[in-house]
Amino acid sequence: MRVEPRPAGGGVEVHADVPASATPDYLYRNLSGFEAAFSEFVRDTFAEGLYGWEVTDCRVTVTECVYASADGPPSTRGPMSSANDFRRLAALVLMRALEHAGTVVCEPVVAARFDVPAPAAGGVVALVSRLGGRVRSQFTFGRDSAIGADVPATRLQELRRLLPGLTGGEPHLETSFSHHAPVRVQRGGRPPSRPRVTPDPRNVEQYLAVVGR
Repeated sequence: MRVEPRPAGGGVEVHADVPASATPDYLYRNLSGFEAAFSEFVRDTFAEGLYGWEVTDCRVTVTECVYASADGPPSTRGPMSSANDFRRLAALVLMRALEHAGTVVCEPVVAARFDVPAPAAGGVVALVSRLGGRVRSQFTFGRDSAIGADVPATRLQELRRLLPGLTGGEPHLETSFSHHAPVRVQRGGRPPSRPRVTPDPRNVEQYLAVVGR
């Protein structure tokens, strides 16, 4: 399998770049049926990914496929492969492909508009920067300033708590979801992660012990 990035918002695309004869028609009938089933395997595996969050916006291409059958060539002869065999193996190979391709942990970012007293604008800009945000625009109209900024959603509560102290209790703040952006990781650090709720295919022995039941 090959895993490649797609543009943000492009979703997950699955394609089988193998001849129809390489897929078990007794399970999937044709190549389209194989792709549909494999798309389900991919989405199940990508639900948690390398760091515990869903993997999105990538293209998965199946580049090779073999299966066992009782009357097949000697190299693949054996008990007939089942749909569960394909599901289990897909997860193992996909996670290995993800490790080779690498993934980036992203976080939601909100677009914020501040209407604050002009003398407080400098402090608000500094606060946005300290919280990992980025100022997009700033205009002053007489005694008031309007500031537009992108702020990590995880820091929004802290922003709301600190803002009144900088503006004399007179801030006006509007927020709305903007986009997702890569989490900033210090040099040598690791991206944030969260515990998995399903077996991890990277731990092959444990994974097969659970899903093989």
